[in-house]
Amino acid sequence: MQTFLDQVAQKVLEQTDHDMDKICLVTPNRRAGLFLKKSFSVKITQPIWAPDVLSMEDFIGRITGITIQEPVALLLDFYKVYCREEKQQAEPLEEFLKWAPMLIKDFNDIDAHMPDPRPIFDSVTDVKRIETWNPDGKAMSDFQKKYVIFFEKFRKWHAALANELTRGKIAYQGLAYRLAADTLSAEEAPALPWDYIYFIGFSALNQAEETIIRSLTKKRKAEILWDADKYYFNNPNHEAGMFLRKYRKQWNLTQLSFMGDHFTSSKKNIRIYGVAKNVNQAKLAANILKTFPKDSIPSHQTAVVLANEDMLLPMLNSIPDDMGKVNITMGFPIRKTSIYALFESLFQMHVTTLRMKSAATGLKSAFYFKDVVRFFRHPAISVLLPGEEETLSTEAFIRKIYASKKTFLSVERLDSFWGEEGKFKTLFSTYLEGFAKAPYKMIPALLHLKTCLDEAFRRKSAEENIAVENAPWFTDFEALFPISVVLRKLETFAAQQEEVNDLRTLFMLFQAMARESKLVLSGEPLAGLQIMGMLETRNLDFKNLIILSANEDILPAAKSSNSLLPFDIKAYYNIPVYKEKDAIFAYHFYRLLQRAENVHIIYNTQSQDMGSSEKSRFITQLQLEMPQWNPNIVIHERIIPLPSATEEPEQDIVIGKNKEILETLQLINHKGFSPTTLNHYIRCSLFFYFRHIATIKETMAPEETIQANTLGTVVHEVLQQLYQDEQLVGKELQPHHMDKMIPAIERITATKFEEFYKGGDISSGKNLLLARVAARFVKNFLMAEKKFLEDLQAKGKTLKYIRAEKEDIAEVPMAISDNISTIRFKGTTDRIDQLGNTIRVIDYKTGKVEKEELKIKDWNDITKDPQLGKSFQLMMYAMLYSRKYGMPVELMPGIVSFRNLGAGLLTLSYPEGYGTIDPAIIQQFESKLQELMQEIFDPATPFRRTEDEQNCINCDFRIACNR
Repeated sequence: MQTFLDQVAQKVLEQTDHDMDKICLVTPNRRAGLFLKKSFSVKITQPIWAPDVLSMEDFIGRITGITIQEPVALLLDFYKVYCREEKQQAEPLEEFLKWAPMLIKDFNDIDAHMPDPRPIFDSVTDVKRIETWNPDGKAMSDFQKKYVIFFEKFRKWHAALANELTRGKIAYQGLAYRLAADTLSAEEAPALPWDYIYFIGFSALNQAEETIIRSLTKKRKAEILWDADKYYFNNPNHEAGMFLRKYRKQWNLTQLSFMGDHFTSSKKNIRIYGVAKNVNQAKLAANILKTFPKDSIPSHQTAVVLANEDMLLPMLNSIPDDMGKVNITMGFPIRKTSIYALFESLFQMHVTTLRMKSAATGLKSAFYFKDVVRFFRHPAISVLLPGEEETLSTEAFIRKIYASKKTFLSVERLDSFWGEEGKFKTLFSTYLEGFAKAPYKMIPALLHLKTCLDEAFRRKSAEENIAVENAPWFTDFEALFPISVVLRKLETFAAQQEEVNDLRTLFMLFQAMARESKLVLSGEPLAGLQIMGMLETRNLDFKNLIILSANEDILPAAKSSNSLLPFDIKAYYNIPVYKEKDAIFAYHFYRLLQRAENVHIIYNTQSQDMGSSEKSRFITQLQLEMPQWNPNIVIHERIIPLPSATEEPEQDIVIGKNKEILETLQLINHKGFSPTTLNHYIRCSLFFYFRHIATIKETMAPEETIQANTLGTVVHEVLQQLYQDEQLVGKELQPHHMDKMIPAIERITATKFEEFYKGGDISSGKNLLLARVAARFVKNFLMAEKKFLEDLQAKGKTLKYIRAEKEDIAEVPMAISDNISTIRFKGTTDRIDQLGNTIRVIDYKTGKVEKEELKIKDWNDITKDPQLGKSFQLMMYAMLYSRKYGMPVELMPGIVSFRNLGAGLLTLSYPEGYGTIDPAIIQQFESKLQELMQEIFDPATPFRRTEDEQNCINCDFRIACNR
């Protein structure tokens, strides 16, 4: 197969009348230049002086003498200019960094496409004035004025930044391109060091590039060698040829060099696969690689193209062992490495401490518990610690953190959790100093951590007698070097920039620099399997192609509006928007296919992963057009099914009842079965086993915000305290009783939160709102109770308060087995009162209560359907009351919902009626309860998972059950 670059090399060698060292070959990127040199080396037969082969960016730098500034350094340069222009009005660097990267990107686009920036910025300001215009004639608010002024200053900032950078012979890319275009298009343009220049394989040029190339071609100093195919070039509607058709028209080109007819004349075998999940895409690609002839891979004829670069690690982990040489053209972002997360978590610990102002609590360097756990749970900590005993200490340490129920933890408290006094400080004090007053000391601490990890990885490698490069932690080990480079640069910035003076700013810069830093993966660029991103394929051709993640929103990329410039203004001034970007992706895709023979395109059918589950529109376009264009192009599509659950049935978890379990059930019976315990069994018998037989408890994290159960407990306790303080037990309630209780709500609520939310702060934030919600619940209840009492008085009726929250226990005769004839039940009713002849057994609920939850359609459902848990609970309370105090004239169990106080008492409905219940209803319930207890104590009925997976959503044990 003759590649495009082979053709270019042949043409240049045949037509040049100059010494080759006076020739410059400009390619879109350096990788294309490397392959072009390879093509030249194959075709020359005697030694020659090599031409200059430059990427476009290197060519611009050679012409202008300007260096492209690194992104973070550019942001800091911009901030200096911004502060000089705005003086006292300038925002802190931390706030500036939130919007400045987006504005620099807009500056870059404007300069690269060379419109006059002044009318653009004026138009943006006009648009913002229209957006903030008040049709009613009202003057703009101060916020609206500041908003418009912010956009008005873009013009001034752009000019000032350009002047500042050019004085220092640095620039962002777009500015460098504009300067080069201005230089070469000038009447007295400087002489270039070459006699002739070839621009090779370009398609979508920005205006600066167009100006440069047109200026040189008009002087007959250059020509552009295009790479195109008649299939998309001659079709006026095909987006892949959009830019090439534009240049032919604007530049009056009669023909384009290297205009091929590959899609018409060549045979192609295109296979399209849909498979669920990214990891399965990688595994499928590995299986396809095994089918290629072995000699096609070493000779760089095979490429795996990753449209989504997050596929790199899954692909590397799937490559067959016998693949031989592999070259990876893209770097791996260090932010994707596990070890980076350790450094970020340490930084986050200190930033959170500063943000939450925990020093106000009187604790020195108090750390947020989640940040501490995240840091110490990192796998690298076990490598860092000297022995297995210390690793075990880490797990115990984390358990103590959770057990403490403290949201913020001082170094002293953490030291006490570790075990041996002072050991924790010895191991970690370097990283846990208070850096708020001296943020620059954070960087040496992180560099020290890097050194310790480097030594630890090498020590572990020696202990396990394995080369570091073959170890499973090799990626993390390699990532330590680029992380240290980032930290050294950050250290330099902190020393040179007085604005970098707090931890939050340092952290933002650290993250920004890490985003730009990549782990270089070594390989032989001119041999073996090539793994690359879509942009790295420019100018390159491969016989065998595998393209992964060919999904819509990835190929082409999803539309994004990461710009401060309105869409209409960008389109008017010919700054690329999504239409042009889609055309660029289309050209790269079709150009890559035009010389390939065996093409395998894989897309993800699962929408949960990144990107859409829809296959790329380019695939659909191929399927519709190619069979008509060239019958020799064969396209097959196949959806790869994953093994279904029917092929490998899910293994059920079944636990039989042995002697020990039956004895444990007897112990529970001795203490009493509560409605909650029995509802656990109804919901899932395996959950009942885990919680009440095996007594497994989930690790309870500190309650940083008031949880629903704590809120409910406080509301219950406040009401009980209020009625108790007024000594209302056994008395008829009067409206004035409520008036006397309302003023005490705030005080008692605060007291109860101190008791049930120990160590928690309810003075601000979400907790303050929740505390007020609790007080509001109580006040609304008392106001509703007052109105209810006033209505009763008007009707000549009374309400007697019998008692507040109290546990009732009843032993109910039930024939369960030969040695069990009585079951003990217990339950705590929130309130019992008497309305006329009706005893009301009341349960308070701070959560939502649905009507369906209190509707018993069939008595068989009461011990089967978890959705009737509240109904089961009320019937238990009614049964306990009747057993302990005897059956009253009328008994009415019900719920007071604090979220729906207007509904009054929510009562049960059942097949025989609703509201009040009689002895027959109690007897009906007890018969079903007996059946439930017989099942619980039946040795032949094992504990097993519920069949309804909806019950597993909030279950503590769903991971153990593989749900």
